[in-house]
Amino acid sequence: MTIKLVERLVFVAYAGQMQGNPPSTLHGWASRKDRLDIIARVLLAALYPAETLLRSNSLLVVFDNYPVLVIRPSCLPHTLRGEMEARKLLLDVFKGRICSKVNVDNFDEIVSALQNSGYYIYLLSEDGEDIFNVKPWRRSKTAYIVGTRVDPPRLQELPRLSIGPHSYLASHVVAFINYLHQKCSRRERERDDDG
Repeated sequence: MTIKLVERLVFVAYAGQMQGNPPSTLHGWASRKDRLDIIARVLLAALYPAETLLRSNSLLVVFDNYPVLVIRPSCLPHTLRGEMEARKLLLDVFKGRICSKVNVDNFDEIVSALQNSGYYIYLLSEDGEDIFNVKPWRRSKTAYIVGTRVDPPRLQELPRLSIGPHSYLASHVVAFINYLHQKCSRRERERDDDG
């Protein structure tokens, strides 16, 4: 397995079991048991929060029974508008036209690859520590693991973070964390420049 990332912020979207074969059309994503429509919305929140590509972020989409989708800025268009365009892009990733797919034996292998690349990894969970107490945006390389329709494996060695006591949509969690990283990092850089 080779997952090499250099982006400052990595989102790992855990999707559980892929039901059947990957999609071959743009329709029926929401009716699939694996809810691939959620992944399209997570992609938008992680990489295109304002319809323009964030070059500092990347996305790994992890299934238990399918190769990891490695979606980096270097293989993506500059703009992406809406869920249907995100589905088209994911369809191209599934078909191997853009980005890459990497075979892994288990979820621990992904965590190890990220740690070996210098990422500090957080598992997002309702029962985790409050994100505002930890302030992970201060780190130079951060990865967040979020479940799309099922919770990711609970790896004991990973610190758990929470954005609140309730279960939120994965795309909303990713969008909020993206906002925090951009806003708080900018604010801290400005404070350092003034001080």
